[in-house]
Amino acid sequence: MLKIKNLTTGYDNQIVLQDIALNLSLGENLCILGANGSGKSTLLKAISGILKYEGSILLFDKEVKNQKPIELSQKLARLSQTTNVYFPHTVFDTVMLGRYNKLSKNVFEKPSKAHYEYVDYCLNIVGAYELRNRKINTLSGGQLQKVMLARALAQEPSVILLDEPSNHLDLKSQMELFNFLAQWSADKNHTVIAVLHDVLQGLKFFDRIVLLKNGIIHFDGDTSQVQSTKLEEVYDFNVTQYLNELYNKLNQLKHT
Repeated sequence: MLKIKNLTTGYDNQIVLQDIALNLSLGENLCILGANGSGKSTLLKAISGILKYEGSILLFDKEVKNQKPIELSQKLARLSQTTNVYFPHTVFDTVMLGRYNKLSKNVFEKPSKAHYEYVDYCLNIVGAYELRNRKINTLSGGQLQKVMLARALAQEPSVILLDEPSNHLDLKSQMELFNFLAQWSADKNHTVIAVLHDVLQGLKFFDRIVLLKNGIIHFDGDTSQVQSTKLEEVYDFNVTQYLNELYNKLNQLKHT
C-alpha cells in the first residue's frame, strides 16, 4: 500500500529526513515517535504530497508527487496538529468539504441527500453531531479537533495521517479517539499513520512503531519488540524509568 524508498526531504535547502525507507501494508497501524525536530511531521507532509522530495513514495503503486490533490484525497486524508480557521463556516459545512472529492463537478455540484447523510454519520461517529449547526470559530480546541477528524473521515480515505491527533482533547476524548481509530482499521481495509509525543499511547494503540532521530529511522518494527534502549537513544533520557514512575503513581491512585 505504501512503499517509501531513498526518501530525502526538508525545507529551504535544509535536509530534515535522509534516505528513509518504509513499507506499510493496508490494515497496519503505524505510530511515529521521536523528539521535537526529528522529522515526524515532515514525513507526514511528504507522504501527503504537500512537500517536495527526492526518492520515491508509492501510494497504492503510484508515485505521490505525480498524483493530483483531488486524486490523493480519494485515498488519503491528513489531520494536522494545528488547524487554522479562516472562515466561520458551520460545523456541518466544514465536514461537507470532505465530500467534494466524491462530486463529479466538485464545488459546483450540489451535494445529494446521500452526501448529507454521510456527513451526519461522520459527525455521529466522532461524537460531534450536536455541534453540526455551530460556527467553527466558536468551538473549543477539542471540539474543533473532532470536527476536523469528521471531515477527514468524510473523504472516505483508505489511509488517515494524524499529526498529534490528541492535541486539545481531554483524557476521555483521547481514549475514545484511539478506540475509534482501532475499530475503523480493524477491517484491514484502512490504515492509520500517526505522529505522537505520548509513548504510552503509541505502545497501547498501534501495531507498529517507527522511532526517528535527527531525520533517520532508529527503529522500525512491531510494537511489542520496541526496546527501552532504543527509546532512550531517541529521547536522550531514561524513558523506562519515567514510565515505571508513572505506572507506580497510577497504582498509588488506585489504592487511595
